[in-house]
Amino acid sequence: MARNEQTLPGGVRLNDHLGSGVLAEVVPMPLVREVVARHGKQTLRNRKLPREMLVYYVIAMALFSNINIRSVLQALLESLSGLFPSLCRWAACESAISQGRTRLGEHVIRELAERVCRPAAEADSRGAWYGSFRLMAIDGSSFTLPDEREIVKEFPKHSNGKDYPNPQLRFVALVEIGTRCMCAVAQGTDKDSEKSLAEKVLARLMPDMLLLGDRYYMGYDLFTKTSATGAQVLFRAKANLGLKPLEYLPDGSYLAKIYRDRKDRRQDGGLGVRVIEYRVNENGKPRGESCRLVTSILDWQKAPAEELAMLYCRRWGIETAFDELKSHLKLPGHTLRSKRPDLVRQEFWGFVIAHYVVRFIMHRAARANDIDPDDLSFQQTVNILRRKAASAVLSPPRGQ
Repeated sequence: MARNEQTLPGGVRLNDHLGSGVLAEVVPMPLVREVVARHGKQTLRNRKLPREMLVYYVIAMALFSNINIRSVLQALLESLSGLFPSLCRWAACESAISQGRTRLGEHVIRELAERVCRPAAEADSRGAWYGSFRLMAIDGSSFTLPDEREIVKEFPKHSNGKDYPNPQLRFVALVEIGTRCMCAVAQGTDKDSEKSLAEKVLARLMPDMLLLGDRYYMGYDLFTKTSATGAQVLFRAKANLGLKPLEYLPDGSYLAKIYRDRKDRRQDGGLGVRVIEYRVNENGKPRGESCRLVTSILDWQKAPAEELAMLYCRRWGIETAFDELKSHLKLPGHTLRSKRPDLVRQEFWGFVIAHYVVRFIMHRAARANDIDPDDLSFQQTVNILRRKAASAVLSPPRGQ
């Protein structure tokens, strides 16, 4: 049957970037074996599902969330057969898959996510830089989980005064704005605050980065901890945050201080920051909303106020990345497939890696064609990945 040419807007041919075993290309087998060995999860006897295959299977569960779990394995076998013909020759039953995932555990997939999910932008990547700064954003969101008794014990449906129809997994992520690759993720339950989860990902910041965050993250503790990594900060401030002008600068911004507490303020301690105030316009007319940004970049000539105000708008790219993760990889209105807390956490890390795989491919395709990754469709990329594995779903796997 004839198929439409697998292209994206701008004439970019994804077939050039989606060869056989794309998972093994972005998540290389030597790394998988190293991580599996580090956690003592090597396959000790001949099994239909070696642990290395199970690692790829967990990631494939997210890439192929539109098909049943047995077909996911068939699609994976087809994808990897050319690269690793002896790795796994037979498809296993659903109970064997579940038991294998349990033996594998969460920590292997978590460490693999930490090792694989890194900033992807190169020096010539479009939209990834502001001057010499790599643009990053931080924010949090949640995943809807199956309403199973064991899961509810660890991920409650009621917390912080809110009731949910399903248990929730909360997470905070660092996202590279230009590529929308998730570069660090911390997961928890709804009892964990976003700020406490945010502190767990700060260690992944580098001195060449500029971190953008909304009003929730603007505070003395998180601001100073972020600055201590060497990265620069650009957070929006709440209206009630006291920021007394100490010196006005030629670009309209001003220097001020933020304080740990009242005692710090009385003793004239605090941390020097630069504040940018502006009003948002819509269709050339003032919308009435005023914004204040607080940055650690004190030199206005290095980063003029107008440029930073325009730059802050790009923080919304992280919301797009979350939507891709929750509504394009995971089917809208569906929960995760796992029925136990440990497998829920494992499956979530599989989604994080799967999102990175798709975004890495898109970045590579965009860079090869000298376009912005924003000009490519995430959903269409996922659809092409799934179509390339369709033959595995429609026919029995090799060896049967």
